[in-house]
Amino acid sequence: MTVAPVVTLTLGALSPDRPKLASVLFNLMRNLGGAIGIAACATVLNDWANLHFLRPAEHLNTRNEAMNTWLDQTTVNAQLLGLNSFDASQMALRQLWAIIWWEAQTLTYADAFLTIMVCFVDTVLLVPLVHKVQPPRLTLINRALRIIR
Repeated sequence: MTVAPVVTLTLGALSPDRPKLASVLFNLMRNLGGAIGIAACATVLNDWANLHFLRPAEHLNTRNEAMNTWLDQTTVNAQLLGLNSFDASQMALRQLWAIIWWEAQTLTYADAFLTIMVCFVDTVLLVPLVHKVQPPRLTLINRALRIIR
C-alpha cells in the first residue's frame, strides 16, 4: 500500500527517457533506507530491552520480601518434584530471570511499536505538503524520438 504511491511520486513526473536511471537510484535509496532502518530498529530494541530488564532487576535483592517469599515457594515446589536443594534454588532463580526478561521484552516491543506509530502519524500529517504529480509534456522532439524507437 505504500510502495506504489511513493514510486509514482518519485518517478511519475520524469520524462519518458529518464525513468530507467531514476528507478536505479530510487531502488538504491530504498534498499539503503531499509538497511539503515533495520539496523536502527535492532539497536533500539537491544538498548530498550536492557533498560527494561535492568529497571526491575534493581529491586530484586535480598531485602525484597515478596521476591524472597516467591523464591522460597518456588524452591520448595521444585524440591517436591524431586530436585535437590541446590538445583531447586537454581531453577527458581532461572525462572525469576525468565519472568523479568519476558516482561522486559514485552515493554520493549510495546515501546518500539509506539515509536513506529508516531513516525507513521507524523508522515501522514505531511501528506498535504506533497504536490500533485503532473505527467511531463511531450515536446515535438520527444514525440519524434518515441516514434523512431
